[in-house]
Amino acid sequence: MPKFSQGNRAGEDMRFIRGRSNNPAGRPKRVETLRKEIAGELAKSGGVLVRSAIQRALAGDSMCLVACLNLIAATAERPEPAEK
Repeated sequence: MPKFSQGNRAGEDMRFIRGRSNNPAGRPKRVETLRKEIAGELAKSGGVLVRSAIQRALAGDSMCLVACLNLIAATAERPEPAEK
């Protein structure tokens, strides 16, 4: 509990310290900002990651094979459903 001296105003010991941030980590990033940053990094080095995943899948890495097949399935054109 802070001690108040007679000459100080009430609560003066409880004030923020000048020049020092009470939130040094800053405001947390928003999900949209993180998505934009991730998309930017993938645009720069995404080709290297894809080639690496394909090489590992061809070498027998089952997780990379699944990832490659999921990418192919997600980007494949889907046929229009036939009208009845």
